[in-house]
Amino acid sequence: MRIREKLFINTIIIITCLATVGGIGFYYTHNVAQVSLSLLELEAIPILKLNKLENLTSKRWLKLIVHSGTSKLEVMQKLEQEVVQLDQQMALLHKY
Repeated sequence: MRIREKLFINTIIIITCLATVGGIGFYYTHNVAQVSLSLLELEAIPILKLNKLENLTSKRWLKLIVHSGTSKLEVMQKLEQEVVQLDQQMALLHKY
């Protein structure tokens, strides 16, 4: 074989090896991304929903405390409407 043929064969072998290593790297990177997304769906989203429920519950509790301490009818009615809205938001979170 001549030197030109040897260099050409070595270049083809190196390109093939680099493409193989790149393909394997891409496959594992894609696999890690899929695992991360599944962990997000399984663990992070329920935790975020729990945090939202906790915030809604705290707001509801504060509205009820203010409601019990006031004697003005308009303020009481407004607070009751806000509590009903918070209850509806909490019910929507329970569905999902």
